[in-house]
Amino acid sequence: MIRLLAVVAATSALAASPRKIRGVRADRWTFDVLTRRKGEDRAEIVAVDKRGEVGWFEVLRAKASGVAKPLHARLRGEPDVDRGFGRDIMVEPEARRRGVAEAMVAAAEDVVRGWDLSELVLTAVKSHEPSYNLYRKMGFEEVPAELAKDSESVMLRKFVPTPTRTD
Repeated sequence: MIRLLAVVAATSALAASPRKIRGVRADRWTFDVLTRRKGEDRAEIVAVDKRGEVGWFEVLRAKASGVAKPLHARLRGEPDVDRGFGRDIMVEPEARRRGVAEAMVAAAEDVVRGWDLSELVLTAVKSHEPSYNLYRKMGFEEVPAELAKDSESVMLRKFVPTPTRTD
């Protein structure tokens, strides 16, 4: 009987201790999002906390004209225009579901606006529900694209309007 009480007490103490993210209590963990410009057609979006990088996302300016091999699959039934193309988003497992990916995609939208483009496209694996649902929640919509027939990927697009000039 005494042994059982000790186990229950130890289990309760563990449950009461706050969850930690990368060694910091979850309620005190914070991160910043930085944008590193890599030339005029590429930017790296990086999320960092006090211990280092926790997320990465790359956004490229996909040029429509004069490009032998486009950066992304062509969108069916749509004209080829310059677009922002997001790729290779990654978040450390400990930092997932804490707003890191959403903040990086929002920063990528700002980069696209800075390039004076109105669309951000990316590919996602539809069966990977966490990322697919995040993109949908953020306003991305599936668009028909010329992807490999055996691919599980879908193309998603979001219009990112630029501010209207009044002068």
